[in-house]
Amino acid sequence: MFGFATFDRRVFVGNTFALWLWFAGSIPSGAQTQVVVDVPLTAGVAANAPETFTVQQGDQVVLRVTSDIALELHLHGYDIPADVRPNEVTEMRFTARFTGRFPLAAHVDGNDRNVGYVEVHPK
Repeated sequence: MFGFATFDRRVFVGNTFALWLWFAGSIPSGAQTQVVVDVPLTAGVAANAPETFTVQQGDQVVLRVTSDIALELHLHGYDIPADVRPNEVTEMRFTARFTGRFPLAAHVDGNDRNVGYVEVHPK
């Protein structure tokens, strides 16, 4: 009668398009980058490694860990554990889906030691 049906349809189509654009912009693109980070540890402490490893959301991340002692490494927030053996390379692989700052902790003889942080920035 007063053009409500036409108006409602336009609003619906406009809102649907706006939502589609918003969601499309928040989803990481299909192109993924592999980021390899070397994490050398001495006595469960980072040696010659940056305190923060920065990656982008959607990246395929490989943390290549070496240590002079046996320990368990844990990436908090992603809940990825790894048993590290002395003088061997241990790889922790994950897709950086969640943004934020996530601590990487070494568990040595019942003690937790912060090794560094993985920062995942939105694309």
